[in-house]
Amino acid sequence: MAEVRGGAHTNDARGGSQRHGSSWRAPLLELRRRHAPRLVFAVGLFGCLATTTVLLDNWGPHLFQRLLAPTSAELPHALLLLLSAGDLAGILLSILIVDKVGRRGCLHLGFFGQAALYVLMALAPRRAAPLAALGFAATGCRCFGWEAAQIWVVEAFPTTVRATALGLCSTAMRLLSIATLGLSAAGARDVEPTAALLTLAALLTGGGLYATLLPMETAGSRLAGDEL
Repeated sequence: MAEVRGGAHTNDARGGSQRHGSSWRAPLLELRRRHAPRLVFAVGLFGCLATTTVLLDNWGPHLFQRLLAPTSAELPHALLLLLSAGDLAGILLSILIVDKVGRRGCLHLGFFGQAALYVLMALAPRRAAPLAALGFAATGCRCFGWEAAQIWVVEAFPTTVRATALGLCSTAMRLLSIATLGLSAAGARDVEPTAALLTLAALLTGGGLYATLLPMETAGSRLAGDEL
């Protein structure tokens, strides 16, 4: 009887091991079979955000230094703090309106709003005060796109694949960030500020048009596939 129990225990353990080994593939299979178009869109959305944000994070300080403080070797700390305050202001504002304008509305603010502000910066006179104000507003708009994209992925996929979908989007985002940095390294620092701003505005406008194709508006609705 002891041997029988031992054999049963061994078989159960082996079966449990097999089930455990296949469990990590289940979300991937479900994503491929049932949610592939939605996942492709989500990866593309994160790609739009990643490429534009990498350009801003890496070359933005140099760009703003040439615009706001051309006689300085680097962007003054006061201006850096102002741009950081723009991030904070955007987060605080998004808390108030994120569920009122919806996920698509937030994405449009993040892409189209930011693009419009960079166009204004490109056309505005080279005076520190108006340029700093526009930069502050543009930095605040950036938060809307990132927040809406992450919230949308969490809401659009059911519990069984939610973490996997978000992880795949994050992985794609980092890979695209690396590629963007590598491709832009050759000449981004030497681009004339007006041309750089208009290029960023064009990329952001493309991202906004892509966000218009959002497969579903999830604000105010139940989480996909879940019984609440």
